[in-house]
Amino acid sequence: MKFALLSAATIAFASSEHDGKRLIRISADHSEWMTDAQVADLTLRDIGFLDDTDGDWTRLVNGAIAKIQTADLKRSLESFVNKFANRLYNSTEGAQSCGWIYDQVVELAATVVTNPNVKVTVRQFTHPWGQYSVIARVEPTTTVKDDIVILSAHQDSINSKDRRDPVKRNIAPGADDDGSGTVTILESLKYLLATPEWTPIRPVEFHWYAAE
Repeated sequence: MKFALLSAATIAFASSEHDGKRLIRISADHSEWMTDAQVADLTLRDIGFLDDTDGDWTRLVNGAIAKIQTADLKRSLESFVNKFANRLYNSTEGAQSCGWIYDQVVELAATVVTNPNVKVTVRQFTHPWGQYSVIARVEPTTTVKDDIVILSAHQDSINSKDRRDPVKRNIAPGADDDGSGTVTILESLKYLLATPEWTPIRPVEFHWYAAE
């Protein structure tokens, strides 16, 4: 999943300057900008083509992926799930766990950014309960496109199996629901910010949701 997230976040910033048309290569020496209807017509007529709209992002994606260290993911996940007995949205631990995520993201924004053309902001989205959602926004310092790419996971956990047990119901480390997702997008943010060649043309937001 971490590879797919990095690829999606990286490629999602491709240019869109031709009114929604796609740059379609029909042969080695012929490409043209086409509407969705024209592309669909090629498919109906069994005409092979390549979509070159977004260019070749292989080098950039592979550069980000090369930074992935499974030990980092394991260490972050263990720290996250072992630090709190549970991450219930309306519990003391739930309120503390979102603070842990917020602090991690703020530190990344302050220490990992390698591209002066990238701006990172981090904010808390509060709710009526104690646990807040965390939103990190990465955007270019120049022109910003209107559309936004969002990568998300829910940060809370709940012990549904033992919900009726007054003691056991408070034990919900949630390593895979959704500690793994929480850490995956956290580490993805780190790897992307550490890739100086990556300059988005539209904002990307990383969301850690409270109370799934």
